[in-house]
Amino acid sequence: MNNQTKSDYLSIEIPEDMKDTITSLKIHDDLNIIATITGKNGPLFKSIMLKKINKRTILDWEKTLIALSSQLKESGLFDNSANRVSSLLARNHAKITEYVNSLLKKSEGESEDQGNGLNNQRKQKIKVFKYYSEKEQTLYESIVLEGKPCFVFYENEKPNTLESIEEATRTLLPFGFDDGPAKPYEFENMEELDILVNEVRQKSTSDFYKKTKLIVSKYVDQKPIVINIITVDLLFSYFQDRFPTTHYLFFVGNNGVGKSVIGELFELIAYRGVMMTDPSAANIYRLLGKVQPAQCTLIMDEIENIENNQTIMNILKTGYTIRGKVAKINTNTFDQEFFNTYSLKIFLSEKLPHNYTARGVLDRTFAITCLLGSPKYNIKDVLVSQGKEGNQSVKELAEEINELRKELFVYRLIHAYEKRPEIDTGLENREMELCEGIALFYDTDVQREVEETFQHFLDVKYEQKIATFDHFLLSKIIEELDKSDDKYSFPVKDLWSSIKQTTNSYSISDNELYLVDFGFTLYYNQLSAKCKIFGAESKHTNTGNILIFKDIRKIRLTYQQHSNKPKIKCSGVRSDGVKSEGCEGCEGSGEGAMSFFDERNNTNTKSNESQNH
Repeated sequence: MNNQTKSDYLSIEIPEDMKDTITSLKIHDDLNIIATITGKNGPLFKSIMLKKINKRTILDWEKTLIALSSQLKESGLFDNSANRVSSLLARNHAKITEYVNSLLKKSEGESEDQGNGLNNQRKQKIKVFKYYSEKEQTLYESIVLEGKPCFVFYENEKPNTLESIEEATRTLLPFGFDDGPAKPYEFENMEELDILVNEVRQKSTSDFYKKTKLIVSKYVDQKPIVINIITVDLLFSYFQDRFPTTHYLFFVGNNGVGKSVIGELFELIAYRGVMMTDPSAANIYRLLGKVQPAQCTLIMDEIENIENNQTIMNILKTGYTIRGKVAKINTNTFDQEFFNTYSLKIFLSEKLPHNYTARGVLDRTFAITCLLGSPKYNIKDVLVSQGKEGNQSVKELAEEINELRKELFVYRLIHAYEKRPEIDTGLENREMELCEGIALFYDTDVQREVEETFQHFLDVKYEQKIATFDHFLLSKIIEELDKSDDKYSFPVKDLWSSIKQTTNSYSISDNELYLVDFGFTLYYNQLSAKCKIFGAESKHTNTGNILIFKDIRKIRLTYQQHSNKPKIKCSGVRSDGVKSEGCEGCEGSGEGAMSFFDERNNTNTKSNESQNH
């Protein structure tokens, strides 16, 4: 059968015996199938758009034809006629596939085009909150200026603006008032922004820590250590993309104890805070996007039973590190896409997820139980007052929060990509990753308070860890190894007997033991499997199973790391590479060491020729 291809559509030739049913069948260059159906006596009946084609529908052609046949029947064709049209499409599958693939290649920029080989109209347009250009060493931030969205960047010690960022395959656009999930940073005019830049340049991290803490204390009536960690993370959120890892905060408590107030404060003050109630995995990775990590601060409310959603758990398990990504298949193109997962995340819930199923997330989290309090001001009154006439004192509170938010934004704009000092916290492994944010406050007069705050939460996690069955089991393994003749193996029954004798427990049967202190039933035939996480190998013998530990050094090192209480002891690195011990949080503590923003990175300034991209 002959087919005629035109520049704007592929026309399928209609056999003579079908022309009383259908006069034309075309696949247009927008990938829609258009069928023109005729009536019984020949006059035009209707034109119908049957289906939009993509890689998926081409690959699953049989299923697509069934759907098309049903659509034709709904349009007035008899069953036999609809089936004949489907058969006609089936016979032309190869031609249609070739045509569709050629169009898809053009849309992806894979075919040759006019001029420089790129059709600008087909460049992907992506909206982003922020973008850091490695080539230009410049940070671009989305704002609303004079009512219009634009990017702002800091150059030659002053703010400058840009409407969009043009790249070879995409155009990056700023968010406006209504199209972004986070409240925009809004400035009336360039003069306001210039004045704010000049004011913020005179302020320090300590200044903002103290101001933020004062504001938080007005709305949150919790323990001082909780006020401190909220303050630390509000500031940290503005520099989260400068750190390789972040911790999470998990606020737990009954209704009415102030969890939602904390979430609302993070939404109002943190870097582009986005509040999401019971979010889906797609909500999260679409929000964080594919361009660059740490686009916003994510506040997740009402997340009971989150441990049962494996997709969300995968996002959270990778989202603590700046290189974290999840892979998804684009169902339209069948291409694999990678979405960023890294950002500071705040969780609000009535209960913590179960440690057994959510250990990987809880290991990266500081859990905080909220208690009923009596805050000085109600944050909801402030939320209602914004932009409306009302109580003057409440409006002043709202303006105070908005002023702090803008100042922190400008502080980030000026300082975010200056050179970071090398800081040794004295911590290792997971504890070091949890406390990366200390560097933000190093060599300031709030360093001691920040260190004590982190130390408190590390102590809590340590006490929780040594109270787990894993830690107890590890101690029993070490004891049995020390008692064994060869020092690297022992019978499983000996370990079972030791657990029975040294725990608050009772036997359900010979092979079942309920551990009261740990709240679960331990089965004899599961004990070997539990020991495998510590490198054990099981071997069957005539006298029963034995456990073998080939790497004794590693098992003892693991026990040592489990048992040693982490202690923060910060030191910086001087320009000559020598560590300098910080005093107990005093300003200027490390002689010759840099605080986070001491050294200006002059490479942040672009040449005038590159301003217009």
